Amino acid sequence: MVTRAAAVLALAGALAAGAAGCDEYRVELAAAERLPARGRLLVGAAREDITPPPGFPMGGYGFIGKTARGVWTPLQASALVVEDATGTPLVLVACDLWSMPAGLADEVVARVQADPRGRGIGREHVLIAATHTHQSPGAYSSAVAYNFVASPETHYDPALFDFLAARISRAVLRAAGSRAAATMVWRDGHLARFARNRMLAAFVRNPARETDDFLAAGAATPPCDLRAPVPDRDACRAVDATVTVVRFERNDAIVGAAVFAALHPTAVGPDLAVYSADVFGVAAAEAARALRSPRGETPVLAFFNGAEGDVSPDWRIQDGQNARAVGRRLAARVVELARGGTTETAPAIGHAFTRLPLPGACVPAEADADGERCTARRPMIGRATLAGATDGRTHFLPWYFRDGVTRRPYGSQGGKVPAIDPGVGWLRLPLSALALLPLRGPTMLPLGVYRLGPLAIATLPGEFTTMMGRRIAAAVAAAMPSAERVLLAGLANEYLSYFTTPEEYGGQFYEGASTIYGPQSGPVVQHALAGLAAAVESGARAAVPTRESLRYRPGPTYAFGLADVATAHTGDDGLARLLRPPPYDVPGPPYPAICFTDAVPAFPDVFYPRVRVETATTDNVWEPLADTDDAGPDFVRVASPRADGSADWRALWMPPADTPPGTRVRLAVERVDAPPVAGAPFTLERGSVVSYCATP
Repeated sequence: MVTRAAAVLALAGALAAGAAGCDEYRVELAAAERLPARGRLLVGAAREDITPPPGFPMGGYGFIGKTARGVWTPLQASALVVEDATGTPLVLVACDLWSMPAGLADEVVARVQADPRGRGIGREHVLIAATHTHQSPGAYSSAVAYNFVASPETHYDPALFDFLAARISRAVLRAAGSRAAATMVWRDGHLARFARNRMLAAFVRNPARETDDFLAAGAATPPCDLRAPVPDRDACRAVDATVTVVRFERNDAIVGAAVFAALHPTAVGPDLAVYSADVFGVAAAEAARALRSPRGETPVLAFFNGAEGDVSPDWRIQDGQNARAVGRRLAARVVELARGGTTETAPAIGHAFTRLPLPGACVPAEADADGERCTARRPMIGRATLAGATDGRTHFLPWYFRDGVTRRPYGSQGGKVPAIDPGVGWLRLPLSALALLPLRGPTMLPLGVYRLGPLAIATLPGEFTTMMGRRIAAAVAAAMPSAERVLLAGLANEYLSYFTTPEEYGGQFYEGASTIYGPQSGPVVQHALAGLAAAVESGARAAVPTRESLRYRPGPTYAFGLADVATAHTGDDGLARLLRPPPYDVPGPPYPAICFTDAVPAFPDVFYPRVRVETATTDNVWEPLADTDDAGPDFVRVASPRADGSADWRALWMPPADTPPGTRVRLAVERVDAPPVAGAPFTLERGSVVSYCATP
């Protein structure tokens, strides 16, 4: 396993030597040919499992995260390919990943263009985003910074990158190949007490008229109660609680839907050592099941995050119980919104796309302003970054890394105090420079604004706070007055940490300290997106390069795998926060489980053993129990390495509350590298103790 100390030395040496020895790859993109008009709306949808093998450090929680030993809710790439009557395509892809680096997005488009099914699709037609689950792998970013700081272990794994690019592009190509006539229906709604603002102290630094208007608009939302970790009753009103469902129907069945809702999918917390799509994964599985057609067709639901930089799910304790509860509330609202709305039989598609160099970028001076407002030319993180968010502290040197550490503003970084800056004598310069070493992150931001009938969709290349998102939506709406609704797709096309309003930045809380190019970063992106929206509104075709050659240098490489999971199965496999309600240190009744030996999932074709619950018919024939799919939130599979290169597996089933007691069932496994096996039958009864792990 790669230690952080070794990684620091390796990274520092690589950077000092001009990144010698670091992996590098190029992406070649071509301008797309224009498709012939087919006179009707065409839609295709597909989903691909993008869960990697166990053994990868998970991204999003940084050094307090875990290495994955298995999977709870599988990670998915969900693709919708829409083509309007003129032949103009729009590709919407949502991936259960903690981020979407530009290098991966570009590689996906390049692979799509290399296939005949991807004909007519250019980079400007594709919006590809991450849901931001913190239980997805790290080690695939196209920038060395995030391969270094986003996970508990470091380095870049080329095999993981290739696997993700292959699976995501396959989802797009399958969707493109299945295009057929469809209609579009969209509907907005609100979900009260679904999320809360985790940094209200920064939110209220915005102008009083702006915050008062925002809170007044949410006056009908019940206030938060004041149980930990909520410090203020207004926290549940200081978020955009809108849920938008854009669905595509064919023959009275939902083919696919894009769902837009803003929150950090962090309901499980950093202690869970299995891959998980968190709240969005629970919601996708539950809603897709409920929206299944009478003919058994399951829709593809693509969940897109929004301006979620300061938004947490309304959990009280980060565990599986809260994740399932919040996810099921979201699923219920999605199902409700998917059963009505405004029908668009011939929505027009438009697009504008650019790559914005962020360092040193400026917003032109306004009539009442003193001059241009520009971003910093060099990245910098502040004191609060390593402290973590207010409801997810890292507890790393809290006396030093903490919120609210500022100085007299000067330069384009404002009042930010560098993360490592003792401010005394000769130590100041070298230690401040050391703080910047790992921050060789992205500098070029791919931005897009898209028209989908009456809807405008704007991309956010990172984590934007609620108020910064609101300002961007207002600017896009002003530049695109024909749009009835502006939707924000967060963590889309690139990831560059946080973006706050300048006022929020001034407080130097976690989000402001992590806005690495200074207080004008958000306004610069806002200005660029407004310009793209104006271009879409005018109907002008954007100039597209005939060919782009893009270079990415993700840093030192390492091949992760199950061997990096050193511990064998013990107790509940460290899954207490998933399997039991609190208090977690009190043993609870065990769940039905089955133990078996099987191969370790491996690149390039990653397959996990499939688990199902079977029940006996009157003829004593074992058949799958209805609605017990291991892609949902009721199963967890974990692995431990064996000396012979295979793995010891344990699969657990968490029976839903509505499972009828007295049902006689058994667990069965379709193994990857061995014949199927089934455990001993048992009768499911409330309060009964089932053997923790029945070995076939």
